[in-house]
Amino acid sequence: MPYHSTAANALDLINDIGASHVENVQRYNEATDTWEVYEPGSGATPFDIVPGEGYLVKMIDTVLYAPSHY
Repeated sequence: MPYHSTAANALDLINDIGASHVENVQRYNEATDTWEVYEPGSGATPFDIVPGEGYLVKMIDTVLYAPSHY
């Protein structure tokens, strides 16, 4: 994510893209060697978005996206 993105966690990112377009957001956890997955409406706590790290966003359909920023 860009350093100046306003998305603080996975749910913020989903809402910024458009919740109706996103199936889930994933990140690789190096400490546990696993993928963490956040799905909207799952009841799970969304993980924090760290500027400069990469995230996999599984989309339901195609959408043009420009991150909100400050």
